[in-house]
Amino acid sequence: MLAYIPMRAESRKRNWQVMGEHLVDIVYRAAVTARVELRIVTSDTFRPVELQTDDSPIIDTVRWLHNMFPKEEHMVLLQPTSPFVTPSHIDDCCNGVEFGRWKSAQTVTEVPHVDHWMNQRHYNPRGGSIQLTHAKDRDLLRTNNKQEKPETWRFGNCVAFDIRAAIDQNTCFPGPSKGIPVHPKYCIDVDTELDLEIANLMKKGMAL
Repeated sequence: MLAYIPMRAESRKRNWQVMGEHLVDIVYRAAVTARVELRIVTSDTFRPVELQTDDSPIIDTVRWLHNMFPKEEHMVLLQPTSPFVTPSHIDDCCNGVEFGRWKSAQTVTEVPHVDHWMNQRHYNPRGGSIQLTHAKDRDLLRTNNKQEKPETWRFGNCVAFDIRAAIDQNTCFPGPSKGIPVHPKYCIDVDTELDLEIANLMKKGMAL
């Protein structure tokens, strides 16, 4: 199975570290120590220039990788910004898509009450007003407390998929997709410097 770890050469996140280890190295180590046999591609420097921009869809890179490695039928996508992904997460996703009826398998984690879509607000910086973004839906559901809100989940930290299905459906999450629940602590997305600070604090706490 092909494993792809994207990281643009000019990305500022390339030098970000968690407990002294670069993000891409952390995720690479998780891939190397997974039980499933992976063919790991980490460098973006050899990709066509048009695929190295912030606006280039990841599915376009999947198509390009498919042309580079036509014999590979499955791929696992591992983001360097998910430094808490574990070898077992990778194994579960890969096995889920390789030995089942699923076209993709992804880790997922439950959305906490405070981040639930029913609690989202729209803020107007000009007048300072704020209102519920989904007020009409909330009235329809007649749900006001966290115990009664419908359960929702978000993407966790890795996804494996059938390459042909991904290309045909134009997504790295082709259906039907298998969800693999994992603890929220493994699903932090290091996208900002604040996220990086939190990740370091979490990693330090885990080490203790």
